[in-house]
Amino acid sequence: MDGMGVRERVLRLCLHAVGIGMVVSLEFVLPHHRTPAAGSVLVVAALAVWVVLAVLGRGLAQPWRMLGWALVLTIGAMCVGAGVTSSPILVSAGVLAVVSAVDVAVPLTAGVLPVAVVAYFVSLAIPAFHGTGDPFAVLFTVAIAAVIGFLSRNGTLERRTEQALARRRADAAVLGERARIARDLHDVLAHTLGGLVLQLDALDAVVSTRDDAEVATRVRRARAMAAGGLDEAKKAVDALRSFDDPLDVTLASLVDQAGMATGTPVRLTVTGDTDVPATVADVLASIAVEALTNTRKHAPGQPVRVELCGGGTAVALHVENPLTGPPTRGGHGLRGMRERAELVGSTLTAGPVGANWVVRCEVPRA
Repeated sequence: MDGMGVRERVLRLCLHAVGIGMVVSLEFVLPHHRTPAAGSVLVVAALAVWVVLAVLGRGLAQPWRMLGWALVLTIGAMCVGAGVTSSPILVSAGVLAVVSAVDVAVPLTAGVLPVAVVAYFVSLAIPAFHGTGDPFAVLFTVAIAAVIGFLSRNGTLERRTEQALARRRADAAVLGERARIARDLHDVLAHTLGGLVLQLDALDAVVSTRDDAEVATRVRRARAMAAGGLDEAKKAVDALRSFDDPLDVTLASLVDQAGMATGTPVRLTVTGDTDVPATVADVLASIAVEALTNTRKHAPGQPVRVELCGGGTAVALHVENPLTGPPTRGGHGLRGMRERAELVGSTLTAGPVGANWVVRCEVPRA
């Protein structure tokens, strides 16, 4: 956790401590009119839930946080009916937390408030509860808490929108730079190597007419090196290029191309939510290109299975094909895939699993 996160957590805990301390002081320390025993039980229950929410903080999943604050609000509303002195604090804390929850649907948030109102009227029917002495004070504090919660919600939504725009701008800048590098590689390196291969082919034709085996061998070796470098340059261009379509559409196109190029079945399965940022989609598509290239090279004629699975916390790419021989040591292709996976905070695994060779990359959503 960075310094800003630590300060935010400390401030949040301090605010919780102030609110909890005020409730404890009003109910159990300062002299006031006698609260019914049932009212004291309600206060203790609300404080217990509040303390749990304060300690766990954002480590608690949002639905459970929402349920906890809805419980504090409902108990606080019953405390209003019981005439509890600190009830405005409990109700206001619950209203503030519920209204400001940005990860909860608005209808659900609005539905919690009528539940609290019903709880208040139910508590008035209990003979031991005599009601609040000043309901307008409660309404005033609740209104203030609702306004502050609404402003907090809007502020959080605005910050998220700004952060999303900043991420999109950064993604666009990265994709633009990658496109520029790809163009430079294609226009300079690939063309130069292509020309060198042609020149070496011509030189090989000249040398082959002479009785000099050593020169011919060296020329052919140089030609093979240049051709290999040209293939690597083309692969680098493919890895750097951007894919404009959604990830599932891009993978479908890549799978179709791989199937037509090899004449062997390549099957794609897409499940779950696979919507990811552009940079992540490009990385996964580039990894798929490299993995499919490796299957053509090391397992020609074998069926290939490509899976894209989207979950709540991650999106996973899985490429699998049967092994046709002993596994080879990792080369530049695997190293490049791992490096690209690291760019988006992921790790890539590649190796034999049973009788198959499996490449898997799982990218967390956050």
